[in-house]
Amino acid sequence: MNDTIEGVRQAVDQIQNETLAELKKYIPAGPAALVDFPSHQNAGDSLIFAGEISYLKRMGVAIDYLCDAYRYDPKVLRARVPAGPILLHGGGNFGDRWPEFQSYRERVIEDFPDRKIVMLPQSIEFSTKEALDAARLKFSRHPDLTILLRETPSLEQAVNYFGDCNKVSFCPDLAFGVGVQRAARTAKKVDIVQLLRQDSERVTRPPFQFSQSSLEVDWGLHGLDAALWKILRAPGRASKSFPQFSGVFHPAVSLSYYAQAKLNLRKASQILQSGRIVVTDRLHAAVLAGLHGQQVVALDNAYGKISSVYRAYLQKLPNVNFAESTESAVTMIEELIRRAP
Repeated sequence: MNDTIEGVRQAVDQIQNETLAELKKYIPAGPAALVDFPSHQNAGDSLIFAGEISYLKRMGVAIDYLCDAYRYDPKVLRARVPAGPILLHGGGNFGDRWPEFQSYRERVIEDFPDRKIVMLPQSIEFSTKEALDAARLKFSRHPDLTILLRETPSLEQAVNYFGDCNKVSFCPDLAFGVGVQRAARTAKKVDIVQLLRQDSERVTRPPFQFSQSSLEVDWGLHGLDAALWKILRAPGRASKSFPQFSGVFHPAVSLSYYAQAKLNLRKASQILQSGRIVVTDRLHAAVLAGLHGQQVVALDNAYGKISSVYRAYLQKLPNVNFAESTESAVTMIEELIRRAP
């Protein structure tokens, strides 16, 4: 286990150094706004957010305005960050699979033609020419927009779609900014945690058949955690109900965002570490379990972002494996169990 953690640590150091070098090209030290906070129970986006905050702190960037897609107020943003850059949260919603987030991204870009805007590392997926053309038109009108992509296919698409009018560059996913995570000391409950998507990015596969004990689960909060989640979102509900006071509510809403991310990540770590091995088609379940030093078998999502990220840099983690199919995943897991002490 110690050898595995040391290998993970070396890989993460390399990824972080590459990431910091790239971010420093586009984001200066000082105040900034970070928009599109993931105020939902997808712990993968919470991991990205935590990594973003870690990198930005190391760079001397202070987030003086923070909002989600439904509490965005350009007047409050200008008041709190009158001159700094605007950062768009990274992830996998760049395109038309999640149209509400793409529309929001385009609105922010249109609202601030006078400001440096940096789209933190994303994956691209446009399925219609209409949505792509609309994004290209709006992006082309902005004089200082940087688009960062977290894997090669998305980078190539971005260069083709937007490279003639915007700065486009490669940067690893910012989730790695949280660094190596402390492993839980509690005994494992099952041999295998199956954390599999239940949304539109899911790939239909034959069900796993394991002789070992397993837990089937996806991201989400239940019981007392779900009740706490509702409490943490109360400042945001108040801000949305009384938008004329959004500036007054902002400090409380911002603090609640950090608490939401912390709750999501605490629960996600508990789920993943309840098993000896994790099999998942969620990119950030693979990343988080890998950072814990667990053995991981990752499968692809609907549009290939996991395989692309794996080829680019996730494969540097010695404990993260990629399987092309259910059958190969089962074979990998059985071999990992045989080799386990």
